[in-house]
Amino acid sequence: MFLLHGPYNPAMPSEQETILVVETGRLGDLVMATPALETLRRGAPDARIVVAGGWPLAILDHHPCVDGLVHVAHPNPRWLRLWLERRRWGRWLAGCRCRAVLICHGYDHRVWQWAARRAGVPHVFSDRLSSPAGVHHSDRLHHLALQMVGGRQATAGLPSQGDGPTPPVRLVVTDEECEVMRRRLAADGRDETRRLVAVHVGTHRLGRRNEMSRKMWPPECWKELLPDLVRTWNVQVLFTGTAGEAAVVNDVAAVLPTVAAINWCGRTGVRDLAAAIALCDLVITPDTGPMHVAAALDVPLVALFSVTSQAHIGPRGAGARHTIVTSLADCRPCSPKVQRRCRKSLCTDDITPRRVCEAADAWLAAARHGESATGGRPRG
Repeated sequence: MFLLHGPYNPAMPSEQETILVVETGRLGDLVMATPALETLRRGAPDARIVVAGGWPLAILDHHPCVDGLVHVAHPNPRWLRLWLERRRWGRWLAGCRCRAVLICHGYDHRVWQWAARRAGVPHVFSDRLSSPAGVHHSDRLHHLALQMVGGRQATAGLPSQGDGPTPPVRLVVTDEECEVMRRRLAADGRDETRRLVAVHVGTHRLGRRNEMSRKMWPPECWKELLPDLVRTWNVQVLFTGTAGEAAVVNDVAAVLPTVAAINWCGRTGVRDLAAAIALCDLVITPDTGPMHVAAALDVPLVALFSVTSQAHIGPRGAGARHTIVTSLADCRPCSPKVQRRCRKSLCTDDITPRRVCEAADAWLAAARHGESATGGRPRG
């Protein structure tokens, strides 16, 4: 697998035709695009599939359907990026015999559409429109990928039954990466006799008013839930998160005994995060990128959905080993603009610590008895 850090790096080998998949969103967006990668690989087994993305791109290392990764820098201001990058990427696309471009995220679709036209790419498929309510993002990308490999004209139509089932999200973590994480956990006080529960408290990023996202579950609820889990199941809690979430995570972690908490907030990259999650017995998180990583690695998961819709961006793991705890508020889901204006907390008030604790108890009890909370055998 090759990794380019910009359009001026040495050109890729050109004996194969290239399909470029553009996903410049965040971690969860990239994971939800993996079913489309599998669809492209099945439909075009001889093509080189290259993924262009931002900072979380390394999460696709070792993925069997990916032949190359291209890191896309995002200089500011935004209008300057739109003006400068389109010519660079146009020359790059022309040099790598790109025959099709699938734009999975609408963040900067105009840059890639312009660059593809400049390079003479014959097929450009863009998911610039938001998926309608009730249509999962992975289903829509699977639909576009089928159109691409089938030679059909790109449309904004809804996925149909003729598309067939959407492949599950999938990531690959190597044994070597897991062993490195085991050693790091041991150095930080990991007790192998206790089950490990990963908790992602924050939902970065910080807003314009320095506020956490409305997807975040209140810290007071975490402070009530986690001590109960430690007392009942004698678990260790692994805290994950970004450096920008450290203040909130440190506040929550302070309610636990030192031997029951391992705080890795701001201390992991995306590959470290994936390997650490793969070692866990349970993951509890709101609608975040680590939620999708846990689903892709088939790790038992309790996902909390407040303002967002699980029908649109919910977990899609192969084993469906997740429990979704949702708000019952009539006003959800709501858009980011509404979230910034809303001063109510209806969407988080009814996601109580008791409901989340019951969901976690079911998975931990199933793990103790060697069964899945939804039937079948547990992972590992």
